[in-house]
Amino acid sequence: MGPASNSDFVMTVFNVLREDSIGTKCREDWVILEVGYRKYLDKKHDQFKKYETSENIRSDMCLLARVTIEFNQLSGLKTEDMFLQKNYKFLEKAIDQII
Repeated sequence: MGPASNSDFVMTVFNVLREDSIGTKCREDWVILEVGYRKYLDKKHDQFKKYETSENIRSDMCLLARVTIEFNQLSGLKTEDMFLQKNYKFLEKAIDQII
C-alpha cells in the first residue's frame, strides 16, 4: 500500500497542499510522497495531535520539495540522485540557495 491508497493520508496531507509549484512537486515526486507517507505512518497513532502532525508533515514535504526543485535546476538530475554521495555538492548548493 502506498500513499495514494491511504484515504486518511490523502485527505489530511495530500489534498491540503497548495496549488503552486511546491505543492505540485509534492504531489508528483514519488520520493517526496514516500517520505511524507512514511512520516505519516510513523505519527498516525497520535490522534490527539492529528492536525498538528499533518501540518508538520506537509511542512517537511514542502521544504524537501523546495530543496529538490533547486537541486534539479542546479544539477539536472532526478530527486533520487540527490542522496548519492557524489552529488552532495549540488545538494549543499541547493540548501544554501533556499536558506
